[in-house]
Amino acid sequence: MHTVAITEVINRYFVTLDQKQFDGTTMSSIFADDAKIVRPNGAVTQGPKEIGDSHSHSFSRFQATQHLTSGFIVTLKDDTSAEIRVNLIAMHLWAAGHGDPNADPNDNYFLAGGVLTGHVILGVGGWRITELTNQVIWRRGTGFQQILQTEFNP
Repeated sequence: MHTVAITEVINRYFVTLDQKQFDGTTMSSIFADDAKIVRPNGAVTQGPKEIGDSHSHSFSRFQATQHLTSGFIVTLKDDTSAEIRVNLIAMHLWAAGHGDPNADPNDNYFLAGGVLTGHVILGVGGWRITELTNQVIWRRGTGFQQILQTEFNP
């Protein structure tokens, strides 16, 4: 039963990304108060509000995204904490003016595949993410140089 609830909170996080719902209530239903995320470039963002604000800023450059998770491994440490490992494939469609300006708009996207690791805890409101690290294994597509040269690169 815990494994299903933990899988659901991770999947809700990615639904939140794809629907761009970064408000405090939504973020607090997914993240613990002291939660942190570690992005592929090593940047750390801590706290539900800060995570939501950071995602709102970062995802504004995408017309749409789709995050697909699989291969959940949930290792319960005790009745109120667990470690997770999840495979992730993410599709990012650049918004107008972002990505590769020389690419055909239909080809202006990138895919990334990676592994998420992290920790979750069970509290009064249910399972919450306390730490989530995204290790990108591969990328394909356009716009990577633009990412490195913009304010979006924290």
